[in-house]
Amino acid sequence: MPVLFSFLKRLSFTSWTVVLVLFAIAIGIDLFSKVEPKDYVSRLEKNLHEKEELTHKTLTEYYSFLKTHSPKDLFEFQKNKDKDLFRKTGVVFLAYQNDSLLYWSDNSASVEEYMKEVCLDNHLAKLKNGYFEVLRHPRAPHDKYNLIGLILIKNEYSYQNKYLQNTFFKDYDLPKGTELFERGGKNDYLIRNQKGQELFYLSFQSNEYSKNSWWLAISIALYSIAFVFSVFLIKKEYFKLTEVYSKNGILGFYIFTLLGMRAIMILNKIPGSLYETQLYNPAIFGNADSFWFGFLGDIIINVLLLFFVSILIQQHITFKRLKPVKGISLVVTGSLLLLLYANLISNVVNSLVENSNISFRVNDLFTLDIFSFVAFGIVALFFFSFYLVADRFIEEFLKQKIKWWIYALLAVILVPLQYCYSEAEPTRTLWPFVVGAILFLLKVRKTSYSFSYGIVFIVVFSFITSQLFFKNETKKEIETRKIYAERLADQQDAVAENLFVDISKNLKNDNKLKALIFTNPVNSLEIEQRLRQVYLGGYWERYNIGVSVFDSICRPLITTQNPYYENNSYFDEQINLSGTETVCPDLYYIQNMNDRLRYVAKIPLVSGTKVIEKPAFLYFEIEPKISPDIVGFPELLLDKSVKTNSLLSDYSYAVYKNGQMVQRYGKYPFNFKYSWTKNAGDFSQLTENNYLHLIYKADALTQVVISKEKVNIWQRFTTNSYFFMFFSLLLWLFLYIREWRARKKSTE
Repeated sequence: MPVLFSFLKRLSFTSWTVVLVLFAIAIGIDLFSKVEPKDYVSRLEKNLHEKEELTHKTLTEYYSFLKTHSPKDLFEFQKNKDKDLFRKTGVVFLAYQNDSLLYWSDNSASVEEYMKEVCLDNHLAKLKNGYFEVLRHPRAPHDKYNLIGLILIKNEYSYQNKYLQNTFFKDYDLPKGTELFERGGKNDYLIRNQKGQELFYLSFQSNEYSKNSWWLAISIALYSIAFVFSVFLIKKEYFKLTEVYSKNGILGFYIFTLLGMRAIMILNKIPGSLYETQLYNPAIFGNADSFWFGFLGDIIINVLLLFFVSILIQQHITFKRLKPVKGISLVVTGSLLLLLYANLISNVVNSLVENSNISFRVNDLFTLDIFSFVAFGIVALFFFSFYLVADRFIEEFLKQKIKWWIYALLAVILVPLQYCYSEAEPTRTLWPFVVGAILFLLKVRKTSYSFSYGIVFIVVFSFITSQLFFKNETKKEIETRKIYAERLADQQDAVAENLFVDISKNLKNDNKLKALIFTNPVNSLEIEQRLRQVYLGGYWERYNIGVSVFDSICRPLITTQNPYYENNSYFDEQINLSGTETVCPDLYYIQNMNDRLRYVAKIPLVSGTKVIEKPAFLYFEIEPKISPDIVGFPELLLDKSVKTNSLLSDYSYAVYKNGQMVQRYGKYPFNFKYSWTKNAGDFSQLTENNYLHLIYKADALTQVVISKEKVNIWQRFTTNSYFFMFFSLLLWLFLYIREWRARKKSTE
């Protein structure tokens, strides 16, 4: 207790006051910068009401203009006012006459040419590309035109990619994760228009969000400064006790204190403002299996602390020459600690590659981003900290004057253990022993450090890091190739399946189509024209689509050149025998069609005029016009949830059906006939002509081969050139400072 009171008296009151004040200010900023959902709701309603006033004003101008002009003159009228009206305000203006659209200020609202085909009667309209508030100019009985203003609330696409995103309009500045619902629940927030009428509901993920990125940055900066100061102050206060306790004991207790601080920070997500940054975004990096290194932000903080601790170990750890048994115990314990540290580094590198979307392909600079450089820099510090600890430990080992055969015996025992732990990977197994051996030889020879010897470490560590990254990237790449192979073998069109969900829904609600089908006499030409003009344009033009319609007693209503299309059993047999359900319950993917992608759709249609009636059935047979020569679909149309990674363009691949090539891409000269032996397993690997082939046997008929040129050892080594430079700079600075201190000490 006297020692504890003495320790407390020695605390620097001013320093700790500054640290506490910084923490208090940071916490205050966090509390001040938080905004509640009701504040977002209030701000959104205010913004909407301002847009409503602007829309009403503009519609009034249009109304006056159309008294003396035609709707087509509005195009020139609006052009002279503001070309970027929608981009700035999110408002679209429409003019209809007798149900026909004659004017639109922007094509960003997915409206139809005829008003009856799109519902604009309510205050909120769900169009194909988003939710819009609908405002109408009051119409007198004698007015020829319907003037409508649409205010974009939120984009809502059937599928998303990097171009199409379901986000709220930028002016509303709502937090991520906010959802829009036409009907709300108990905890949702109602949004009203200027007249107090209900529009929609908002659902928030959290009850509090940060208001401003500047406040967020200031808070993080203050937390960081206060944390760094507290780390140094605790060190200063601990090392005042070296008069009572040994430096080794004090340093050990200090390290455990830092571990406790970090554990409290991770468990309680302190500081909260840091967790709102991209450093804690699981989409960039996330490892749920790791407590200490679960996010990129945790890796950065922990590695910086480990680097600081490594410097302290290098400076302060020292042991006297011990008795033989105790000396051997020290060497064994120290070697195990070094091995644990090396495995920690290898595991973190492995996790960075496998559990992240961060690019580490240094030979392709265009794929790198800020997170790539941060990750490489952190790994460099990690390896450098290992070097510092290993350098100090080996120097202390040699003080014990242990015979060389004990070190050899220890290596013989530890190498197999490390080999088993590293899952038989040579690089992960041997690199800690290689670094230790080099340091051991330099220490035995009592060679003073110089930059020439530093080059040896630069080359060794560069080779190690290149190998570790390459091994992990290769492993990840193989798993990715397996996914690509399955998609190539499957060949289902994810975009078409998603688009057909809306088509099926709209067909069942198409009253004009139903009138053509259920009203005698049936005009088959008009039925087919409506189906193809309204529903089968755009993306569907890449397919040959056969159309058949059968009434409730299975009579064909469309005359076709293909006699099969006049028999509903032709379609039903394909569905029953080979059909697989898709995301649309009315669309079936037909398997085992040898070399063709095929879908069959079966959509029931009812007139709705009878209480009990048998439905008519509409059938589509969908086949591609040509077999695609490249994988996937246009990036603009591809849903982000099913998107094939663009990195597949770096590979060569071929798809074989019944031993015949039906699809190929890339530089590798695949044979037109399948030339590899059929393997028993689903996946196998084969090296041929300096290419690594991944062969996937999907079924008895289908084989997929994805190939990529192998990278030789020198290519691996040179890909991390800038990483070498970073590490070289750190090592050179360390060696220079160490030599300078040694020369200064000798002259004194």
